[in-house]
Amino acid sequence: MNPMLSARRAACACAGVPLIFICYLVFSLVRLIVSFSARVTRVKVKKLIPAPCTLLSLLPSINCSVVVTCVLDKHVPLDKVCGKFEKVVEERENERLRYFPKTWMGYSFWADEEDFDVTRHISEIGVDEGKNIVWQAPIVVTLDDPDLDKVEELILAAEFPRGQSPWKVFILRGVANKDVYFLKFHHVLADGFSMMKLLADICDPPIREPIFLRDPAAPSRLPALLSPLITILALISMADWLTFTEVEGKSLPLLWDTGEEEKGGETLSHVVSAQSLPISAFKKVSRRLGVSHLAVFLQAVTTAVGKFWGLRSQTPLEGISSSIILPVPGHPDTLCNHWTEAIVRLPLSIKSEMGRLHALEGDLRKLKRSILPLVYFRTQKILSAFPNRVLQPIFDYSTVSIDVSDFPGPLTELTFCGSRILELHHIFGLMPGTNGAYILQAFGFDSQWPLKNIVGILRTSVLFKDPNRVHKILHEEALQMVTRVKEAAKKNGGKVDLSNDSFEYVTNSSARVLLGVRPPPGTLDDLRQLTALVNRILSFCYLLPHCLIRFFFQSRLNMITNRIVTRISPIVEEFQTNLDLDSSILLRLTV
Repeated sequence: MNPMLSARRAACACAGVPLIFICYLVFSLVRLIVSFSARVTRVKVKKLIPAPCTLLSLLPSINCSVVVTCVLDKHVPLDKVCGKFEKVVEERENERLRYFPKTWMGYSFWADEEDFDVTRHISEIGVDEGKNIVWQAPIVVTLDDPDLDKVEELILAAEFPRGQSPWKVFILRGVANKDVYFLKFHHVLADGFSMMKLLADICDPPIREPIFLRDPAAPSRLPALLSPLITILALISMADWLTFTEVEGKSLPLLWDTGEEEKGGETLSHVVSAQSLPISAFKKVSRRLGVSHLAVFLQAVTTAVGKFWGLRSQTPLEGISSSIILPVPGHPDTLCNHWTEAIVRLPLSIKSEMGRLHALEGDLRKLKRSILPLVYFRTQKILSAFPNRVLQPIFDYSTVSIDVSDFPGPLTELTFCGSRILELHHIFGLMPGTNGAYILQAFGFDSQWPLKNIVGILRTSVLFKDPNRVHKILHEEALQMVTRVKEAAKKNGGKVDLSNDSFEYVTNSSARVLLGVRPPPGTLDDLRQLTALVNRILSFCYLLPHCLIRFFFQSRLNMITNRIVTRISPIVEEFQTNLDLDSSILLRLTV
């Protein structure tokens, strides 16, 4: 490579880093002035839309919505349904259901819906004399044997009325003597977690567990106290990041490994200090995800600065972004996300691995449908400082976060307005131009901690032929995955080992189910490598600030680093010993 060209690229890169931060600071100041002006002038807007929802507020409803389908066993009068939703909207944490996003002075604000009335958001789908559901002619669905999936897609494709809060409830009467409710919400109002919280409020009586912000039974805040220590150690490990050179030809470590040395001499470090990110892997992430280097860099800067500055006080409706997942002391079946303070309970009371799989398989068979957790790409703080016109061209770029989409059950115990809920499932709209990847996780267990990836990552361009096509993971697919893991464990003497040939079998089968075809040779290797790369980019997000610090203060930082490592290492070992922490959970993409 030409040395002059390399030096020129390096100089441009060095100049680009401070330029990005200068732009961010300038636009942040402008954003602050605009927000202050809105209050002083008393225009018809409320507060600025929170940072995680900024880009979401600009996306059209057809491409950024979630539809939840509930099948009830009997008829519920319309006025009773409206009364139920009026009570839900009156709750303080659901008051955003009265707002709609509005652009003022180039930025997105919340604005009150004029003359808000719940009845405008709840309606029955019309049925003509021929017993057909007429929805945006010329599409007609037969009522006698309706294809609910088709109705869901039609509802998802419908635009929200302008000037109204972007949510609707559609009621389809008389389907096999049952009522079907379609709840459609724009993602700016609700992500997966807040949608589950809303559904919990709608049920009779409202479900307060396991969807709540803090576990009252947690005996201490020690895991949260560990979080700053982990961050410090992650920053220290970043001191070696710039020393990495090209490592082409070496095999990348897998996400589900536990720290053993891999081929090519690489070691996957799941110690409390996060794993470093080689420059070559950084480039591969950009190439494999189909986005520019700048997009990956902005993703890293966004998440790193957001987490580094302590974005911890998010309400459920303002978005969920997972980071550090730690077990709650004294509760081995409970994990706590200490950035969002969300509690996730896992069925670990059964000691036997086969017993857990058998119980999980039985629970899945009891449910009508279910959905797997999805890791999807979304924006964070830095981009929210820029005006909407600047953000509009970069819709195809967004950042990484993790959502929890598990609804408490079993469904046979849940009711709505006195009517029993028979089915409940989701359908998602995809953003236009999505070139990211979805990481699909299934219900594998190891001997100590709950979840392992048994699917990997599938490019959306492969998984969805049409970027706007709605995708749904049915319950049967999750059940098949669990059943295959169980069968593989039986062949392995009751031991669930996802690293041997049984894992290859499970992964291959799952990928074939999801894709509908047998994956071509090499696909599984790509999925594994891409999983590891995304795991590394998540680690990199936490380490970037220290990388910039080292760039300007390298010599002094090396001396400080050595001192801190010497003093902190015994403390970390003591914490791990006392808590019996398997710190690999910190970097595993599970919730």
